[in-house]
Amino acid sequence: MGIEEILLEYDKANSIIPILESIKRRTENDGLYSLIPAQNRLGAFCRLIRYSTVERDLYIANNILKRPRKFETLPYINLTLDDVNYTIFGFFHGFDRRKHFLRRLSPELSLEIRAIILSWQNPDDRKDAFYEEDASFVLDLDKDKEILDISQFIPSKKEQKLSKNFDLPAAFKNFYSDIRIILKTNLLKNNSNYYKLHYLGNKALKSMHYQGKTGELYLDLFLREPLFLELEYVSEKAANTKLSNVKRSHFTANMLLEKAKSGNLNNIAYFGGLAHMSQIAYFLKNPDYSFNALDCYIKEGFIKGY
Repeated sequence: MGIEEILLEYDKANSIIPILESIKRRTENDGLYSLIPAQNRLGAFCRLIRYSTVERDLYIANNILKRPRKFETLPYINLTLDDVNYTIFGFFHGFDRRKHFLRRLSPELSLEIRAIILSWQNPDDRKDAFYEEDASFVLDLDKDKEILDISQFIPSKKEQKLSKNFDLPAAFKNFYSDIRIILKTNLLKNNSNYYKLHYLGNKALKSMHYQGKTGELYLDLFLREPLFLELEYVSEKAANTKLSNVKRSHFTANMLLEKAKSGNLNNIAYFGGLAHMSQIAYFLKNPDYSFNALDCYIKEGFIKGY
């Protein structure tokens, strides 16, 4: 059974765990995967699922580029909960927004995004906009509207030091497992969806049109929620990532719910990185989501070996 069949089989699954178990069974007799430590092997399974799902329809990127625009400005997900309207905007901002000056939003596009945010800020009309941490630095906005989703999860200096430990044999084996993934997919070809996503992302740093198209591609390429956020969470755990993007999304969703209540707001807009958009929307509808099942699965796998 190929990865595509597995994904179809679990198309109605409500957890990523059955899909990971299917990948595990498929690779039990693969000598290379058996040599990889359990933690690194789990990461390889996650990458296999991610790459394969992205490349499962080679025409999807072309179709998105050719069809009429779905978003006139930034991509967004809209939902209404308890009579409050939430609009979650996602934008592609490149690498580190404070330090990496080679891939940042252009000044012109930054001004456009800033204007959109300011248009939402009218607390007197029970309407307000918030944004992810550090957005005030990039977009010249008031810092008091930031959701401090990064500061909440910054690891201690001891944890940062431990996370820098580098396992060369494991990294070497990981490299060869990824080579197998690349050869089985379409990743090195110019017509791959990953190539086009990267291409659109670069153009999105200067163009509102391509911000929207990159958002369309994100929403159509990846697994539906919560499968995609769970896949990302397991990937983070496998890589021993201390600053979890998924946990940041969960924190942000709960803060937005609190902002709506404390500010007596009817309309809330949130502006953050594109990768957080669908995650925040899911967590708004499921604020009590628990990571316990995934944590137990990961812990048990590390003990028994994947």
